[in-house]
Amino acid sequence: CGRYRDEVFKVLGDGRRWGVELVEFEISGADRDFSRLSTLFRPLLLIQADVARSPAVDALLNLAEERPEGRLDARMEGQDAGITLFRKASGEASVDIQGGCDRLEDFAGYHGANLDILSGRFPGLLLEGRSLFEDSVDEMIVARGSRALPANLTQGRALIGAYSRLARDARLNGRVVLGNSTMVEAGTHVSESLVLPGTYVGPDLEMHRVIAAGRCLIQVDTGAVMSVNDPFLLANLDT
Repeated sequence: CGRYRDEVFKVLGDGRRWGVELVEFEISGADRDFSRLSTLFRPLLLIQADVARSPAVDALLNLAEERPEGRLDARMEGQDAGITLFRKASGEASVDIQGGCDRLEDFAGYHGANLDILSGRFPGLLLEGRSLFEDSVDEMIVARGSRALPANLTQGRALIGAYSRLARDARLNGRVVLGNSTMVEAGTHVSESLVLPGTYVGPDLEMHRVIAAGRCLIQVDTGAVMSVNDPFLLANLDT
C-alpha cells in the first residue's frame, strides 16, 4: 500500500464486511517472489494489482483441482498473469488460461492497458458512461457532468471522464482516454493518448501516443518524460 496504507485500511477495515480476515504483511523489494509470505499463509491465493487481465481466478482454481503441485502460476498469452496459488504440497508449475493480460510495469504498459480496456479487451473494467454516439466502428462514452460533442471524435473510441470539457473544435482520433476534470482547448488534436485527471491541455497542440499528467508529458514510445513549464500548454487544474 505504501504511502496510501492508512487510506486503504480506512476503506477496507478488517475485512469482516466481506466475510474475510485482512492481515497486513510488510514485503520488501527483495521478497517479490512472495516465498516468505507463502510459508506463513497456506492455502494462499496471491493476485497482483499491477496487472490488467481477463477474469482468471475461477479458471485457475478449477485447474488446481486436477494438479498436485503446491504452487501454481497462471499464464496468459505466454506471460505471467500475476495470479499464484500456494498450497501445502511440494512442486510448482505454470498453467495456461485463456484470456489476455497487460503488465503495468512501465509507461508503455500503463498506456497500453488503458487503451486495451477502452477497446473492450478486459470486460468489466471500463467505467460506465453515456454513449454520445455509437456506430459499428466509432463510439464516444461521456461520464456525468462533461461537455463534449459528437464532432469532437474524428474516428475511433474515446472515454471522457466526469466533469471534463472539450472545446468545440478539439479533435480526438483513435483510442483516447480523458480522465475526470480534464480540459482540452480549441484546435488541439489528441490521438492514441491518455490525459490523466485534472489536466489542462492548451490550444493548437498535436498529441500522439503520449500520457499527459498535469505539467508532465510522457512519450510512450521512447519513455521520455518532459516537464512543461508553460501553463498555457499543459497545467494541473487541481492546484
